[in-house]
Parts: sequence; structure tokens; C-alpha cells
Amino acid sequence: MAKKVSVGIKYEIDEYGLRPATTRDWTEDEVADAVAFLKQDMPEGWAELEELERTTGDLRESDAAGNLFAALSELYPDCEPCEISQLAWKVRIARRTALGIEF
Repeated sequence: MAKKVSVGIKYEIDEYGLRPATTRDWTEDEVADAVAFLKQDMPEGWAELEELERTTGDLRESDAAGNLFAALSELYPDCEPCEISQLAWKVRIARRTALGIEF
């Protein structure tokens, strides 16, 4: 029988399904600061993500998406992975909004 292991990530269920529990409410200023940081820290990766948003909208095969998560983790080293994931999601929403793309 497999042993259950907890990795310390809390989950909640919302209208979209199972998601990491909200542990931090990222402000619009923090999201804007993260966007500015990412544009400066990884300009080629940011451009790649913009192009993917414009074309397929599928970021799963992109190294830039993983690099974005790593850069945000360095920017906010005291945050849990679920918090960084939430920030990355808000950054994506900001990027798509700036490109005039709706979800």
C-alpha cells in the first residue's frame, strides 16, 4: 500500500475545480511590478509568451513559462509555490489584457 505524503499545499474547490488555496492577495501594484521585472529580466521570454498568447494561447510547451515561474520565485523568495502560481496567473491575465485578449 502506498504511503500518503503531504507536501504542505492547501487546496480549495471553486467554480473552476480544484485549485491551490488562496494564501496571498496580490495587489495590482505588485502584479504591475512583477510584469515590469519580468519584461526587464527575461525580455526574450516575455516576447515569446506574448506571441504564444496571440497565436495558440497554449504555454505548456514553452520554457519561458517555467522561466517566468523561476524568476517570480527569485523576486519573492519567501512565498510558497502556490502563491507564486497565483501571481503567475495574475501576470498572465495582465499580459493578455495588455494584448487585448480575453479569457
